Amino acid sequence: MKGTTSMGRMGRGKTHITCRRCGHHSYNIRKKFCAACGYGKTPRRRD
Repeated sequence: MKGTTSMGRMGRGKTHITCRRCGHHSYNIRKKFCAACGYGKTPRRRD
């Protein structure tokens, strides 16, 4: 986040939650896929 101008976006809900497969905090709730390991989109891990 940049600064004061970006603070308006903070009031919205969570975008990412903890991933079931890799444990990273990068599972997108809306898209239903993990940005770190690819869970939800691919059956295999993303390298």
